Formats: sequence, structure tokens, C-alpha cells
Amino acid sequence: MEETLLLTSNHLIQIRIGSRILLAQPASGHIEWSSRTVPQERSPIPQLLREVLPAGEDQEAEDGGGEGAGMSTSTSGERWHDDDVQDITPPQPTFRPTRSPGPQLICTATYTVLQLFQLFFTNSILQTIIQNVNDFGSTHYSTPTNPWIDVTLQDMFSFMSMVLYMGVIKCCAFRDYWRQSKLYSLPFPRRVITDKKFLSISWALHLSSLVADAERAEERHSSLRSILQNQTTVRGDEGSL
Repeated sequence: MEETLLLTSNHLIQIRIGSRILLAQPASGHIEWSSRTVPQERSPIPQLLREVLPAGEDQEAEDGGGEGAGMSTSTSGERWHDDDVQDITPPQPTFRPTRSPGPQLICTATYTVLQLFQLFFTNSILQTIIQNVNDFGSTHYSTPTNPWIDVTLQDMFSFMSMVLYMGVIKCCAFRDYWRQSKLYSLPFPRRVITDKKFLSISWALHLSSLVADAERAEERHSSLRSILQNQTTVRGDEGSL
């Protein structure tokens, strides 16, 4: 039986014995005792066990179950494993690739740098990028006095080679790659692509098509409109209350 003695701020003494509370308070020089019954508090642990343990095991854990109370003893279905139980590795699926793993190159053959590069960027991928670049450039960077000139596959190869070159050779300014002077001059950039052509491709570089961009923009706008409409509806419902 649980016994608890509490002294409150107004000098009220509470003595709890089981489910009953005795109250003692000084009044007119003597002590007056009163008693009242309080409901028995239940621990929240059984409720948590009912949510975690399978059916039938929660009642056993709540009742005590003798030694090892609170632990699952059922052998049917899944049971709670302690950290002392060793993990069992599940069976792994058999790896059956359609071709032999590893590099697919012929070790005795000789490959050029362009051929190795095209293993990552095929001509079909580059043609898609070129089409999107030309569509974006003709729409946003074409004027009557300076019309857009379509980019070719060779232009794209030159542009990407220049991007790789800039990653290896660092210059202080962009114009330094095409600078022509006796003290400072790089022959590779001028031989591959002009600075104006490089800048025009950089400005118009677009990987997705304009049609796909318009569809995604419409989806974003429709989602935003639905959110605003829902907020307007909720505010109207709150105002009518």
C-alpha cells in the first residue's frame, strides 16, 4: 500500500494511503480531519504495451507474468528481440547481369578521346540538347539586328571541350582565354571556338524543351491556385461562423 505525505503552500497536510486521502488543516487551535476517496491512477505503460505487442501478449505483460514480466513469451508470430540477439542476414538475391560486369572496352583496341567521351554523351543526347538550346536562343536571344544562329553538333563539341579546358587551365578573367599578346596567349581556345560563340551558347544553354517548361509552369501555377482557393474557402467558412 502506497503512503504519501504532502505539505501544501496553505499549510494543508495531505496523507495518501492507497486510494484514500486524509486532509489535516489547522483551524481555531485544533486539527480537523477529513477524508475522501480518489480514483486509482493507472500507469500508462500497459497502454503502450498494447500498442506495441501483438494480441494476447499485452495482457500477459500487464499482469506481470512472473519472472521476466513485461517481456513477450509467445512463440507464435514475431516477438521482441533484445540487443543481445544476433542479427540474421536475409537471403540475398542472385545477381545475374545481362552482360559481364566491368569495362566494356576492348583492351587491345585503340580509342580516341572523342570516342571515350561519346560513351557518356552520345550523339542522340547531344542532338536533344542542341535542339533545346536553339529553341531557347531563338526565343530569348534573337533580335532583328542580331538574329540567332543555330548551334551545330560541331559547335557543341567545341563548347564542351572548352568547358573541360577551363576546368584544367585557370585564368583570372574570362577574356584571358582569348587574349592575344606577346607575353600572354593561349592557342587552344582561339583554335576551337570564338569567345562570342562560347558566350552565346552559355547564355542559351537549356537542357529541357520549352514545351516541357510550359507544362511544369502550368502545374506549379495550378497547385498554387488550388492552395489559394482552399485558403479562401477556409477563411469564408470561418467568417460565416
